[in-house]
Amino acid sequence: VRQNAVSFLVTAAVIAVVFWKLDPVDTLKVVIGLGFIIFIHELGHFLAAKSCDVHVKTFSIGFGPAVPFCSYKWGETTYMLGVIPLGGYVSMVGEGTGESTPDGDPDDDDNDPRSFKNKPVGQRMLIISAGVIMNFILGMACFVAAYLHGVAEIPASAGVVGRGGGGWRGGGAAQQAHLSGWG
Repeated sequence: VRQNAVSFLVTAAVIAVVFWKLDPVDTLKVVIGLGFIIFIHELGHFLAAKSCDVHVKTFSIGFGPAVPFCSYKWGETTYMLGVIPLGGYVSMVGEGTGESTPDGDPDDDDNDPRSFKNKPVGQRMLIISAGVIMNFILGMACFVAAYLHGVAEIPASAGVVGRGGGGWRGGGAAQQAHLSGWG
């Protein structure tokens, strides 16, 4: 509990502000929607890195320390939800500043064949571009879904005032013509 005391306090403060100043349901919708878009983006980087046989150390939705009880390791990768839900990251071996680590971590060895920086340029370009490509695919899927399940509208017609419409209710010339027998 002492290790995560700061995370608990920050999380409690954010929740208190949301309930005090904002509508919690709308805020939850925004967080879920933004989280889904971030997840799709980071999933693109992750899948591309795995397909190119790059060692992925961390897959995170959100920044900062992990939300308590929302971090687990499966295989060689740690999956987590960060405290600040405004982004995410995929941390790969060899993807850094190029400086050697002071603790001599063997995963960051320059000779590691699974290191990001030891992959060919084409594979590195694919890994870096995969997030944007996944966002583009998601956007196209949403576009298709919106047009498949759109709203039926009455087609436009020029020069005609429909009964019960705005022009009709306003008492315009068309209504007067209809009442006098001309329409």
